[in-house]
Amino acid sequence: MGDDAVHPKDAPYGEVEAILDAGDPARYDEADALLDQARADGETLFRVYQFRYALQRAQLAARRGLVDEAAAFALGALWQVSLDEQGPQLARHPNIGRIVVDAPTVSDLWGYVRSGDGERYDPVIEDYRAPDTGCIEWDFSLIERLRPNPRIVGPRHAELEAAREAARPLLAELKAAGFRAHDLGDFASRKLPSKKAAVILTKWLPRIDDRWVLTRIASALSDRKARPVAAQPLLDLFRSMPDDPLVKDRVAAAVGTLARDNEFEQIADCIRDPRHGHYRHYLFWAVSYMKDPRAVDLCLELIDDPELGSSALVALGDLRSERARSVLESIAAEPSTRKRTEAAERQRDRVRDASNGLAKLNKAAASGRAQA
Repeated sequence: MGDDAVHPKDAPYGEVEAILDAGDPARYDEADALLDQARADGETLFRVYQFRYALQRAQLAARRGLVDEAAAFALGALWQVSLDEQGPQLARHPNIGRIVVDAPTVSDLWGYVRSGDGERYDPVIEDYRAPDTGCIEWDFSLIERLRPNPRIVGPRHAELEAAREAARPLLAELKAAGFRAHDLGDFASRKLPSKKAAVILTKWLPRIDDRWVLTRIASALSDRKARPVAAQPLLDLFRSMPDDPLVKDRVAAAVGTLARDNEFEQIADCIRDPRHGHYRHYLFWAVSYMKDPRAVDLCLELIDDPELGSSALVALGDLRSERARSVLESIAAEPSTRKRTEAAERQRDRVRDASNGLAKLNKAAASGRAQA
């Protein structure tokens, strides 16, 4: 099993893999502790890590002869593979967190499934049986619940439990509307099923105070199907909310994904407002797609800004406007060096971004799609 989209050193799964390869039962408790720590440290955010967690839990259980436990975690790992085959977890970064798994590993997982009865491993599994199909939906929130984690204790445990309680009425409404929604984190990690789901999520935005629930609602709404109903409410929240890094980051990303020409003036005001700090970089995602000619003016205005210039330059290239040609040509021709300093690296990025933008403009001009 491998994954070239992430860095294995970012999580302890490589250490667990080494223990499993060594086949020393005396170290299996150490592997358990490493996986517990991975969960406690949030090293299960991306789907590839959710897969590796479930895979290694299945492998450990199989080596201990716990066939039902191995089957349950194997079903969880295979479920993550099936989700990954439906599309990337992050639409704007399609290569991040993707699962790359070889045929022998998949064969081993199915072997664990056939050797045991995963559905009878723990009563909590029944909570995830879909009423329409009768099948268990092996979402990661279920996989996490199959094995208590002694490392998730204290204030963080209380915070997570509070978030689960705060999300309960929202999940109930989503379920009543016919959506698969056992856990808000799982729901947010998939493609938004419909505009109807976006309406429900948007309605709950002003009703929720819990920071974890707000981030998951914002993540779920980062889908173009939500644009007609969620763009303005999310923008209102971004403009009024306190500077909570966790929440503001996700809300800013959602606004950058959904806002378009109708929100140009508000987006421009937010970008020019230094109170919004580095979160303004996300808003340039929206500027890149705008047809309003003032979008070009905004980028040209900020192209040399010490903080926002890089995002303004990238957006300017995406806009493919002939008004930007002379600026892009000038920056692309600027000198750069191979020095290993931050200033030299920023200059190399600036020249590269201008060159990429100029290439996009030339291609658009050749096909008659360049903007005035």
